Amino acid sequence: MPSPIYSTTIYNTLSVNEQQTWSETDTFALERYSQFVRHMSTHGTHVLDVGCNTGRGGQRMKQHCPHLKLYGIDLVEDRIRRIPPGIYDHLLVDSAISLPFADVSFDTIVAGEVVEHIPADELPGMLREFHRVLRPGGRLLLTTPNPHSYLVNIRKHDVFADPSHVNIMAVSILSGHLNKAGFASTRVTGSGKVSRHLGERFPLFNVYGSYLTVSQKG
Repeated sequence: MPSPIYSTTIYNTLSVNEQQTWSETDTFALERYSQFVRHMSTHGTHVLDVGCNTGRGGQRMKQHCPHLKLYGIDLVEDRIRRIPPGIYDHLLVDSAISLPFADVSFDTIVAGEVVEHIPADELPGMLREFHRVLRPGGRLLLTTPNPHSYLVNIRKHDVFADPSHVNIMAVSILSGHLNKAGFASTRVTGSGKVSRHLGERFPLFNVYGSYLTVSQKG
């Protein structure tokens, strides 16, 4: 696998994310991908996993739905190299800011704890790319830290302290970006470790450390 060439912005993002080794063992990652499966387009088979890391999430999706055709993309080459064979049909080391896929290629795109790592000026273009490669009726599933969570407010969990978190967004801001990118509708549910105990629809949204947006292409 040849080493890719990155722009300065992407290289800086890569350097920070390579240091974020905890993402490779995140204890909630598998549950996050199970949550994705529950919200996927029910009739589709082609899924793009953005920020696929070492493939644990892809493996979980395949356990739920063995028929899926999975495509994975990650900026960190070493993580891609460590993915076991037989999970993804295609793997790519690259940034998701410009996707090398044809229009309307996928039924679902999942990106777990990814958008907070994308600089604010790059995010709109990436969301437009997601919209472009999704098929009509396809879904984009994103999770990202909740800046208004109770633990953040009492400073027990500082999501802003992570240097790779360059774009922590409130629900209204991310929903606005999704709308501008062309998505017809977006609904929001809770995510993160507290959802193990309270589910994803607890009425007090600030209990959730992360949230999930489910956006549909018209």
